[in-house]
Amino acid sequence: GKEAKADAKKRAKTFADEVTTLETQIEEIKSNKIYENAFEWRFEFPEVLDDKGDFVGFDVVIGNPPYIRLQGISAFADYYNSKFISATRKYDIYVLFLEKSFELLKKGGYCNFILPHKFLISDFGIGVREYLKNKKALDRLIHFGSHIVFEDASTYTCLFSISKKENSYLDYTEIKPSEITKSINFNKVEINSLNDESWNLKDEGILKTLKKINTEKYLKDITEGIYQGLISNGDDIFILKGTIKNDLFYGFSQRLNKEVELESKIMKPILKGKNIQRYKPLSSDIYIIYPHKQNDIGKTQPLTQNELEKEYPLTYKYLSSFKDELVDKKIKYKTNSRDWYSLHRSRDINIFENDYLITPQLQNIPSFSINNNSFYADAGGYMINGIKSIKPKTLLGILNSKVMWFFIKNTSSEYSGGYFYFKTAYLEPFPIPKSISKDSEKLIIKKVDEILNLKIANPQAATSALEQEIDLMVYELYGLTPEEIEIVENS
Repeated sequence: GKEAKADAKKRAKTFADEVTTLETQIEEIKSNKIYENAFEWRFEFPEVLDDKGDFVGFDVVIGNPPYIRLQGISAFADYYNSKFISATRKYDIYVLFLEKSFELLKKGGYCNFILPHKFLISDFGIGVREYLKNKKALDRLIHFGSHIVFEDASTYTCLFSISKKENSYLDYTEIKPSEITKSINFNKVEINSLNDESWNLKDEGILKTLKKINTEKYLKDITEGIYQGLISNGDDIFILKGTIKNDLFYGFSQRLNKEVELESKIMKPILKGKNIQRYKPLSSDIYIIYPHKQNDIGKTQPLTQNELEKEYPLTYKYLSSFKDELVDKKIKYKTNSRDWYSLHRSRDINIFENDYLITPQLQNIPSFSINNNSFYADAGGYMINGIKSIKPKTLLGILNSKVMWFFIKNTSSEYSGGYFYFKTAYLEPFPIPKSISKDSEKLIIKKVDEILNLKIANPQAATSALEQEIDLMVYELYGLTPEEIEIVENS
């Protein structure tokens, strides 16, 4: 059909452009133009070679490596994956620079980088952490927390030194960038004590308290899954503010800058991060076009174009206004351009249509709420589905407690203003009390219900006293001592 021909034409043009680029590069190589400005380090640094011309290594490597996520270097991904131990998960290229720089050092040499500290605890850092630990390469780390070092970049960085000296300890400290010229006191961290899963370089009291609450029973063990919300193929097209009246949705399209009428049946109320607040009832006046359905075996899939055009003619006409753009996006992100009108990531309908707990992905205090109104959520929300062996309201009280905040602050990625990520990778390992008596559960649920009812009557109602009562109950569930409670509250 016409669509298949148009799609094939676009793909042919993309291929032709790539061929032209390659031909230009080949001509540069043939003419030796590519070498005109090349850096030949063997001539520039003859000291790194021995008398036979073999590579010995550098005494020092210093730099600020590029910060580029895997998505930005996808053309080289297969090569990097085959050459570097550090190329794990959706890595940032700076971890490869760490590994390569270590290889370039002579015995006893040092490498000093300023680079993001996210690799210390993120899942993509597991490869470089394992590599550096096994090489006993860790030397010194100065952590700047959420303080900005570069005015023109929002990256949170550290000064990291590695060496070829087979160290037993890492010198570690966390300071403000302005304190770098002052006398610095370092904590010594035994390298063999570091866990490949995450390097939690905190003071001894915090580490002991984290160990105390680690029940070896985790949030991932008592849920069917923790899911990020859906992703549209353009929020200004698919998400509209409006109201439903009978069979029609009346809303404002940001892209068209005008009111439109669509079929109400295809519209789903959607939560963005700002709609999700601690203990407050969920509400939203924005909707998303959701052109997906469940098939006979319950799997979520896009409507066929024929179904969309026949059952939702108003919506089909509206989306057709952006067809070329939506097709281009599908091709760019390597998804099926046949379903050009579908969402980039629809998620499973069952995730949204069942009760769940939900949190915004980035918060400066735990802000979990409970959904029982079939709200859908965008990528700014993380949903906890299929809670087992504990009542959802009990879990809600625990997740909004100071124990959870203590855990997140010491295990998650930190951002400006004291905000932390509440993503799947950081929520799944949250420890759950091994056993909760029926009496304890009843007391927590009673307090949670009181808070929820107050927030329903008045979303701005003061509930801090009730929340403190829940905190005390949660401390008891984890068996924390007064000293450990003080660490949790002052961390």
